[in-house]
Amino acid sequence: MKTIISGILPSQARVVKFIDVLQLPTYPIAPPAGSEALGLISWDLPSMVRYVPDTVLTANVEVSNPSTEQRLYVVSYYFLTPQGVVADEGFITFVADSLEFTAFYLPPQSPKPAFFPVSFSYGELDYTFGLRMLLCEMLDSTARVIQETSRVQVLLASESTYNKYQLPNVMLTTMLGVMVVATLGIVITKM
Repeated sequence: MKTIISGILPSQARVVKFIDVLQLPTYPIAPPAGSEALGLISWDLPSMVRYVPDTVLTANVEVSNPSTEQRLYVVSYYFLTPQGVVADEGFITFVADSLEFTAFYLPPQSPKPAFFPVSFSYGELDYTFGLRMLLCEMLDSTARVIQETSRVQVLLASESTYNKYQLPNVMLTTMLGVMVVATLGIVITKM
């Protein structure tokens, strides 16, 4: 049903090698206000795409640590049904050389964010795919999730859902264009 392809973090991210099983926090936990100051995730996908089931989409993801301390992070993914129920979730696995890892440290206020591609697909329509950046702390050789800092998501829309939400925007743009032309016509005729 889904395909998650590992990302590759650049050298400024330090790998955590001794991670036991991480517990995913229950979804949905909205990030607290101001939590983006502890970790930021962004990508190049819009909030909705016209989707064909099982088509692989790829996003270029950036993660950064805007705080003044080195911090430990993981990135989790989720698929939500049209009713908002979690259909699937897990952690993104990264690869550096031959080492696979889930958690990584990012340096403080790095001018260059860490980046990775992520590819995914799903066999259903009107599902939402999202990524969450999660702040962690080390306890002995285990990482524990403290909180979500930010998230990105995209609706994998059917043709009818896409048209339902895009049509009002097209009509509004067209109406604004007509109003501008009409206003210009009135101004020109009064001159």
